[in-house]
Amino acid sequence: MAFENQNSENENLLAEHQKNIDDTGYKKYVIQVHNSYVDLLDNLTQDERNDVINDILATYSDDMQEKQFWKSTLNISLKVLLVLFILIVVVPFFFTIFVKSLELTSSTNKQMQHNFEVLYQKSGK
Repeated sequence: MAFENQNSENENLLAEHQKNIDDTGYKKYVIQVHNSYVDLLDNLTQDERNDVINDILATYSDDMQEKQFWKSTLNISLKVLLVLFILIVVVPFFFTIFVKSLELTSSTNKQMQHNFEVLYQKSGK
């Protein structure tokens, strides 16, 4: 029973929303305007008010898209710089460490072989 009431409430809200959108595709909103702009809006016709508000929203939307573009460009640039840093600094560093560890291993093996040969000769065999 409660589900049916909620479903009918949702249908009523949807119907009310559809009433707010007229045939031209506009939706009505109630907005709050600062006191300093009330006289300006009162002096405009309904069409002029709609045009002003739609122009402001279009400008705001364009600004937000531009801001998002620059933000994504910055993120991509940072990722490219990170990859370049890894390729230029980190990879050669690890390669150098790898080569040094191979050299130390070879040196240690040669030293162990030399020590074993000396020990073998001293034991007389």
